[in-house]
Amino acid sequence: MSAAASPGGSAASAPSLVEAEGLRVHFHPRSGLLRRSTVRAVDGISLVVGRREVVAVVGESGSGKTTLGRALLRLAPISGGAVRFDGADLLALDRPALKAYRRRAQVVFQDPYASNSPFMTVGEQLREPLAVHGIGAVSGREEIVLRALEQVRLTPAADFVDAYPHTLSGGQRQRICIARALVLEPEFIVADEPVSMIDASSRAEILSLLRELQARQGVSFLYITHDIASARHFSDRTTVMYLGTAVEVGPSAGVIEEPLHPYTKGLIAAVPEPDPRNRRRMRSVIPGEPPNAAAVPAGCPFHTRCSQVIRGRCDRERPKLQDVRPAHSVACHLYDGSV
Repeated sequence: MSAAASPGGSAASAPSLVEAEGLRVHFHPRSGLLRRSTVRAVDGISLVVGRREVVAVVGESGSGKTTLGRALLRLAPISGGAVRFDGADLLALDRPALKAYRRRAQVVFQDPYASNSPFMTVGEQLREPLAVHGIGAVSGREEIVLRALEQVRLTPAADFVDAYPHTLSGGQRQRICIARALVLEPEFIVADEPVSMIDASSRAEILSLLRELQARQGVSFLYITHDIASARHFSDRTTVMYLGTAVEVGPSAGVIEEPLHPYTKGLIAAVPEPDPRNRRRMRSVIPGEPPNAAAVPAGCPFHTRCSQVIRGRCDRERPKLQDVRPAHSVACHLYDGSV
Protein backbone atom coordinates (compact mmCIF):
# COMPACT_ATOMS: atom_id res chain seq x y z
CA MET A 1 0.00 0.00 0.00
CA SER A 2 1.09 3.56 -0.56
CA ALA A 3 1.75 6.03 2.18
CA ALA A 4 -1.76 7.34 1.78
CA ALA A 5 -3.11 4.13 3.15
CA SER A 6 -1.32 4.33 6.48
CA PRO A 7 -3.63 6.61 8.47
CA GLY A 8 -6.33 4.46 9.92
CA GLY A 9 -5.07 1.35 8.20
CA SER A 10 -5.70 0.13 4.68
CA ALA A 11 -8.96 -1.17 3.28
CA ALA A 12 -9.04 -4.64 4.73
CA SER A 13 -11.00 -6.36 2.00
CA ALA A 14 -9.46 -5.12 -1.26
CA PRO A 15 -6.75 -2.99 -2.89
CA SER A 16 -7.32 0.73 -2.92
CA LEU A 17 -9.25 2.43 -5.71
CA VAL A 18 -8.99 6.06 -4.56
CA GLU A 19 -6.05 7.44 -2.59
CA ALA A 20 -5.57 10.97 -1.33
CA GLU A 21 -2.30 11.90 0.34
CA GLY A 22 -1.80 15.21 2.12
CA LEU A 23 -4.67 16.70 0.08
CA ARG A 24 -5.13 20.46 0.47
CA VAL A 25 -7.82 22.75 -0.92
CA HIS A 26 -7.27 26.40 0.00
CA PHE A 27 -9.34 29.33 -1.20
CA HIS A 28 -8.17 32.95 -1.22
CA PRO A 29 -11.17 35.32 -0.97
CA ARG A 30 -10.75 39.06 -0.60
CA SER A 31 -10.72 40.25 3.01
CA GLY A 32 -10.32 43.91 2.11
CA LEU A 33 -9.65 46.18 -0.83
CA LEU A 34 -6.08 44.94 -1.30
CA ARG A 35 -5.95 41.94 1.04
CA ARG A 36 -6.78 38.29 0.60
CA SER A 37 -7.28 35.70 3.32
CA THR A 38 -6.63 31.95 3.11
CA VAL A 39 -9.54 29.59 3.81
CA ARG A 40 -8.17 26.12 4.57
CA ALA A 41 -11.21 24.10 3.51
CA VAL A 42 -9.21 20.86 3.31
CA ASP A 43 -5.85 20.93 5.03
CA GLY A 44 -3.70 17.83 4.63
CA ILE A 45 -6.18 14.93 4.43
CA SER A 46 -4.94 11.42 3.66
CA LEU A 47 -7.70 8.97 2.78
CA VAL A 48 -8.16 5.61 1.05
CA VAL A 49 -11.28 4.09 -0.50
CA GLY A 50 -10.87 0.42 -1.33
CA ARG A 51 -12.60 -1.44 -4.13
CA ARG A 52 -16.15 -2.43 -3.18
CA GLU A 53 -15.80 -0.38 0.02
CA VAL A 54 -17.93 2.35 1.60
CA VAL A 55 -15.99 5.04 3.47
CA ALA A 56 -17.94 7.64 5.42
CA VAL A 57 -16.73 11.18 6.08
CA VAL A 58 -18.55 12.76 9.02
CA GLY A 59 -18.37 16.11 10.79
CA GLU A 60 -20.23 19.33 11.45
CA SER A 61 -21.22 21.75 8.71
CA GLY A 62 -18.14 23.63 7.54
CA SER A 63 -15.71 20.83 8.35
CA GLY A 64 -14.69 20.43 4.69
CA LYS A 65 -16.53 17.19 3.85
CA THR A 66 -18.15 18.36 0.62
CA THR A 67 -15.00 20.14 -0.55
CA LEU A 68 -13.05 16.92 -0.01
CA GLY A 69 -15.54 14.95 -2.12
CA ARG A 70 -15.48 17.55 -4.89
CA ALA A 71 -11.67 17.59 -4.87
CA LEU A 72 -11.56 13.81 -5.36
CA LEU A 73 -13.67 14.32 -8.48
CA ARG A 74 -11.55 17.26 -9.71
CA LEU A 75 -14.54 19.58 -9.22
CA ALA A 76 -12.66 21.76 -6.73
CA PRO A 77 -9.20 23.29 -7.25
CA ILE A 78 -6.50 21.27 -5.48
CA SER A 79 -3.82 23.34 -3.77
CA GLY A 80 -1.44 20.54 -2.84
CA GLY A 81 -0.97 16.87 -2.09
CA ALA A 82 -1.73 13.93 -4.36
CA VAL A 83 -4.86 12.12 -5.54
CA ARG A 84 -4.72 8.79 -7.35
CA PHE A 85 -7.50 6.77 -8.95
CA ASP A 86 -6.69 3.18 -9.82
CA GLY A 87 -3.02 4.16 -9.62
CA ALA A 88 -3.29 7.15 -12.00
CA ASP A 89 -2.37 10.66 -10.84
CA LEU A 90 -5.57 12.71 -11.17
CA LEU A 91 -3.67 16.00 -11.15
CA ALA A 92 -1.78 14.96 -14.30
CA LEU A 93 -4.85 14.07 -16.40
CA ASP A 94 -5.43 16.00 -19.62
CA ARG A 95 -8.96 16.82 -20.83
CA PRO A 96 -9.64 13.49 -22.65
CA ALA A 97 -8.29 11.48 -19.71
CA LEU A 98 -10.31 13.58 -17.25
CA LYS A 99 -13.47 12.95 -19.27
CA ALA A 100 -12.75 9.21 -19.16
CA TYR A 101 -12.27 9.46 -15.38
CA ARG A 102 -15.61 11.23 -15.00
CA ARG A 103 -17.28 8.19 -16.58
CA ARG A 104 -15.74 5.97 -13.89
CA ALA A 105 -16.40 8.36 -10.99
CA GLN A 106 -19.81 9.94 -10.39
CA VAL A 107 -21.55 12.04 -7.73
CA VAL A 108 -24.94 12.18 -6.04
CA PHE A 109 -25.46 15.71 -4.74
CA GLN A 110 -27.16 16.66 -1.50
CA ASP A 111 -30.11 18.62 -2.86
CA PRO A 112 -32.36 16.59 -5.21
CA TYR A 113 -34.41 19.72 -5.92
CA ALA A 114 -31.46 21.77 -7.20
CA SER A 115 -29.62 18.93 -8.98
CA ASN A 116 -32.55 17.99 -11.22
CA SER A 117 -33.20 20.29 -14.17
CA PRO A 118 -36.81 21.54 -14.11
CA PHE A 119 -36.69 21.90 -17.91
CA MET A 120 -35.75 18.28 -18.72
CA THR A 121 -37.76 15.12 -18.33
CA VAL A 122 -36.38 12.22 -16.34
CA GLY A 123 -35.54 10.38 -19.56
CA GLU A 124 -33.69 13.37 -21.00
CA GLN A 125 -31.60 13.74 -17.84
CA LEU A 126 -30.59 10.09 -17.89
CA ARG A 127 -29.86 10.04 -21.63
CA GLU A 128 -27.65 13.13 -21.48
CA PRO A 129 -24.59 11.49 -19.81
CA LEU A 130 -24.88 8.59 -22.25
CA ALA A 131 -24.76 11.05 -25.15
CA VAL A 132 -21.84 13.01 -23.65
CA HIS A 133 -19.75 9.84 -23.34
CA GLY A 134 -20.97 8.30 -26.59
CA ILE A 135 -22.39 5.19 -24.94
CA GLY A 136 -24.65 3.04 -27.11
CA ALA A 137 -26.63 3.91 -30.19
CA VAL A 138 -29.39 6.51 -29.85
CA SER A 139 -32.01 3.80 -30.31
CA GLY A 140 -30.46 1.61 -27.61
CA ARG A 141 -30.17 4.21 -24.88
CA GLU A 142 -33.81 3.88 -23.91
CA GLU A 143 -33.16 0.37 -22.64
CA ILE A 144 -30.27 1.61 -20.49
CA VAL A 145 -32.46 4.37 -19.04
CA LEU A 146 -35.29 1.97 -18.20
CA ARG A 147 -32.88 -0.46 -16.57
CA ALA A 148 -31.37 2.32 -14.42
CA LEU A 149 -34.84 3.39 -13.25
CA GLU A 150 -35.68 -0.19 -12.33
CA GLN A 151 -32.41 -0.46 -10.37
CA VAL A 152 -33.49 2.43 -8.15
CA ARG A 153 -36.98 0.95 -7.76
CA LEU A 154 -38.86 3.51 -9.83
CA THR A 155 -41.35 1.14 -11.39
CA PRO A 156 -42.96 0.80 -13.80
CA ALA A 157 -40.00 2.63 -15.33
CA ALA A 158 -41.93 3.68 -18.44
CA ASP A 159 -44.19 5.85 -16.27
CA PHE A 160 -41.25 7.99 -15.13
CA VAL A 161 -39.37 8.52 -18.41
CA ASP A 162 -41.53 11.43 -19.58
CA ALA A 163 -42.16 12.89 -16.11
CA TYR A 164 -40.74 16.27 -15.03
CA PRO A 165 -39.03 16.58 -11.61
CA HIS A 166 -41.71 18.89 -10.17
CA THR A 167 -44.23 16.03 -10.39
CA LEU A 168 -42.06 13.78 -8.17
CA SER A 169 -41.50 13.58 -4.42
CA GLY A 170 -38.17 14.37 -2.78
CA GLY A 171 -37.32 10.69 -2.41
CA GLN A 172 -38.17 10.02 -6.06
CA ARG A 173 -36.04 12.96 -7.18
CA GLN A 174 -33.08 11.60 -5.23
CA ARG A 175 -33.57 8.20 -6.90
CA ILE A 176 -33.39 9.98 -10.26
CA CYS A 177 -30.04 11.46 -9.19
CA ILE A 178 -28.79 8.00 -8.23
CA ALA A 179 -30.05 6.52 -11.52
CA ARG A 180 -28.26 9.29 -13.44
CA ALA A 181 -25.00 8.32 -11.72
CA LEU A 182 -25.58 4.62 -12.38
CA VAL A 183 -26.23 4.80 -16.16
CA LEU A 184 -22.48 5.17 -16.75
CA GLU A 185 -21.74 2.08 -14.61
CA PRO A 186 -19.15 3.90 -12.46
CA GLU A 187 -16.65 2.28 -10.12
CA PHE A 188 -16.69 5.13 -7.59
CA ILE A 189 -19.53 7.36 -6.39
CA VAL A 190 -19.31 10.35 -4.06
CA ALA A 191 -22.64 10.45 -2.21
CA ASP A 192 -22.80 13.92 -0.66
CA GLU A 193 -25.44 13.89 2.10
CA PRO A 194 -27.81 11.93 -0.19
CA VAL A 195 -30.54 11.56 2.46
CA SER A 196 -30.35 14.83 4.43
CA MET A 197 -33.22 16.56 2.59
CA ILE A 198 -35.78 13.75 2.50
CA ASP A 199 -38.11 12.34 5.15
CA ALA A 200 -37.10 9.59 7.58
CA SER A 201 -38.92 6.71 5.84
CA SER A 202 -37.39 7.56 2.45
CA ARG A 203 -34.00 8.06 4.13
CA ALA A 204 -33.82 4.47 5.33
CA GLU A 205 -35.01 3.20 1.96
CA ILE A 206 -32.41 5.23 0.01
CA LEU A 207 -29.58 3.97 2.24
CA SER A 208 -30.81 0.40 1.82
CA LEU A 209 -30.91 0.93 -1.94
CA LEU A 210 -27.35 2.29 -2.03
CA ARG A 211 -26.07 -0.62 0.03
CA GLU A 212 -27.85 -3.08 -2.26
CA LEU A 213 -26.34 -1.44 -5.36
CA GLN A 214 -22.92 -1.44 -3.74
CA ALA A 215 -23.14 -5.16 -2.98
CA ARG A 216 -24.57 -6.10 -6.39
CA GLN A 217 -22.41 -3.93 -8.65
CA GLY A 218 -19.27 -3.57 -6.55
CA VAL A 219 -19.34 0.25 -6.54
CA SER A 220 -17.07 2.05 -4.07
CA PHE A 221 -18.67 4.92 -2.16
CA LEU A 222 -17.42 8.00 -0.36
CA TYR A 223 -20.43 8.70 1.86
CA ILE A 224 -20.44 12.29 3.14
CA THR A 225 -22.76 12.95 6.06
CA HIS A 226 -23.27 14.87 9.30
CA ASP A 227 -25.42 11.96 10.57
CA ILE A 228 -22.97 9.71 12.36
CA ALA A 229 -25.70 7.11 13.03
CA SER A 230 -26.29 6.55 9.30
CA ALA A 231 -22.52 6.25 8.81
CA ARG A 232 -22.54 3.30 11.22
CA HIS A 233 -25.35 1.69 9.23
CA PHE A 234 -23.97 2.25 5.73
CA SER A 235 -20.16 2.41 5.81
CA ASP A 236 -17.24 0.06 6.38
CA ARG A 237 -14.81 2.72 7.61
CA THR A 238 -15.27 6.27 8.89
CA THR A 239 -13.14 9.41 8.77
CA VAL A 240 -14.11 12.17 11.22
CA MET A 241 -13.25 15.65 9.91
CA TYR A 242 -12.86 18.90 11.82
CA LEU A 243 -11.79 22.18 10.20
CA GLY A 244 -10.39 20.47 7.12
CA THR A 245 -8.37 17.81 8.96
CA ALA A 246 -8.94 14.17 9.90
CA VAL A 247 -9.14 13.76 13.68
CA GLU A 248 -10.15 10.09 13.78
CA VAL A 249 -10.08 7.26 11.23
CA GLY A 250 -11.07 3.64 11.66
CA PRO A 251 -13.66 0.90 11.17
CA SER A 252 -17.13 2.42 11.51
CA ALA A 253 -18.13 0.06 14.31
CA GLY A 254 -15.01 0.94 16.32
CA VAL A 255 -15.20 4.70 15.71
CA ILE A 256 -18.85 4.93 16.75
CA GLU A 257 -19.03 2.33 19.52
CA GLU A 258 -15.62 3.12 21.06
CA PRO A 259 -14.69 6.65 19.95
CA LEU A 260 -11.30 8.05 20.91
CA HIS A 261 -11.25 11.73 19.99
CA PRO A 262 -13.21 14.18 22.21
CA TYR A 263 -14.82 15.63 19.06
CA THR A 264 -16.09 12.22 17.93
CA LYS A 265 -17.42 11.57 21.44
CA GLY A 266 -19.24 14.90 21.33
CA LEU A 267 -20.84 14.14 17.96
CA ILE A 268 -22.08 10.76 19.21
CA ALA A 269 -23.35 12.17 22.52
CA ALA A 270 -25.48 14.67 20.57
CA VAL A 271 -27.33 11.95 18.62
CA PRO A 272 -30.94 11.86 19.91
CA GLU A 273 -32.31 8.62 21.33
CA PRO A 274 -35.99 7.58 21.09
CA ASP A 275 -36.50 7.54 24.87
CA PRO A 276 -39.41 9.51 26.45
CA ARG A 277 -37.25 10.20 29.51
CA ASN A 278 -35.02 12.40 27.33
CA ARG A 279 -37.71 15.09 27.22
CA ARG A 280 -36.53 16.50 30.55
CA ARG A 281 -32.86 15.62 30.23
CA MET A 282 -30.27 18.08 28.90
CA ARG A 283 -28.13 16.46 26.25
CA SER A 284 -24.38 16.88 26.17
CA VAL A 285 -23.33 19.12 23.27
CA ILE A 286 -20.01 20.40 22.02
CA PRO A 287 -19.67 23.98 23.33
CA GLY A 288 -19.29 26.94 21.01
CA GLU A 289 -19.04 27.08 17.25
CA PRO A 290 -16.27 25.86 14.92
CA PRO A 291 -13.64 28.56 14.33
CA ASN A 292 -13.44 30.35 10.99
CA ALA A 293 -11.50 28.27 8.46
CA ALA A 294 -9.69 31.48 7.51
CA ALA A 295 -8.36 31.80 11.08
CA VAL A 296 -7.63 28.24 12.24
CA PRO A 297 -6.30 28.24 15.84
CA ALA A 298 -2.69 27.28 16.51
CA GLY A 299 -2.08 23.78 17.82
CA CYS A 300 -4.99 21.33 17.76
CA PRO A 301 -7.87 22.93 15.78
CA PHE A 302 -10.36 21.54 18.32
CA HIS A 303 -8.66 22.80 21.49
CA THR A 304 -10.89 25.91 21.78
CA ARG A 305 -13.97 23.68 22.29
CA CYS A 306 -12.40 20.63 23.97
CA SER A 307 -13.27 19.78 27.58
CA GLN A 308 -10.05 17.72 27.91
CA VAL A 309 -7.63 20.33 26.57
CA ILE A 310 -4.04 20.13 27.83
CA ARG A 311 -2.97 23.75 28.32
CA GLY A 312 0.47 24.53 26.95
CA ARG A 313 0.33 21.53 24.62
CA CYS A 314 -2.94 21.41 22.70
CA ASP A 315 -2.91 25.17 22.07
CA ARG A 316 0.64 25.10 20.68
CA GLU A 317 1.33 21.78 18.96
CA ARG A 318 -0.87 20.18 16.32
CA PRO A 319 -1.29 16.43 17.02
CA LYS A 320 -0.48 13.92 14.31
CA LEU A 321 -2.74 11.07 13.25
CA GLN A 322 -1.38 7.94 14.94
CA ASP A 323 -2.50 4.34 15.31
CA VAL A 324 -3.92 3.65 18.77
CA ARG A 325 -5.82 0.45 17.99
CA PRO A 326 -5.54 -1.91 15.01
CA ALA A 327 -6.59 0.09 11.92
CA HIS A 328 -7.93 2.85 14.23
CA SER A 329 -6.10 6.19 14.32
CA VAL A 330 -6.63 9.44 16.20
CA ALA A 331 -5.03 12.89 16.17
CA CYS A 332 -5.07 13.82 19.85
CA HIS A 333 -2.40 14.53 22.47
CA LEU A 334 -4.35 12.43 24.99
CA TYR A 335 -3.02 9.35 23.21
CA ASP A 336 0.59 10.36 22.70
CA GLY A 337 2.85 7.42 23.55
CA SER A 338 -0.02 4.90 23.69
CA VAL A 339 1.09 2.97 20.59
